[in-house]
Parts: sequence; C-alpha cells; structure tokens
Amino acid sequence: MTKPDVTFQPATAELAAAYFGGPPPFTFRGYVAMMEGEPVGVGGIFWQGHTPIAFSEMKEAMQPRTKDKARAARKLEGFIKSYKVPVFAIATEP
Repeated sequence: MTKPDVTFQPATAELAAAYFGGPPPFTFRGYVAMMEGEPVGVGGIFWQGHTPIAFSEMKEAMQPRTKDKARAARKLEGFIKSYKVPVFAIATEP
C-alpha cells in the first residue's frame, strides 16, 4: 500500500481555519501541509510586536512521515530565509 502524497500550499484563511478547527490563534504567513485534501501541518511566521516568530505544528497523521517532515522543514527554512531580519523560534516540545 502506498502512502498518500503530502503537498504544501500557501496558507489561506480557509486552510488555516480548517487546520486549527476555527480561526487561527494569530495572523501569520506560511504554508499548510495537505494530505488527501485535509490539512495535516502548518508552519510560517507571525509577528509579536516587531519580532518575527517562526512556528510549525502537525497533526498525528504527519508524525510517522519522516521524509515529509524533512520536506516541510526545508520549505519553512526557505520561507524564513526570505525575511531580511533575524527570525526567532521557541520550541514547545523537546
């Protein structure tokens, strides 16, 4: 059995709401990881005052998909590099 493909789309208000189950907790720019038409991950940058903060999170369906998580990290890294200022991140999990 083959695994379903994971694709990455620019985040829209609709995709973010579908991922978070309602309005996102903050305004952000980034990407949503999609699998079989459903959002399974999200990542991007939100602003806290004048400081850009990088974030990412995923649902259970994405956890065992090591290669797709690596692809998501590279996608987010490229997005972060497009900013011409330092971008910070805080880990909520070890």
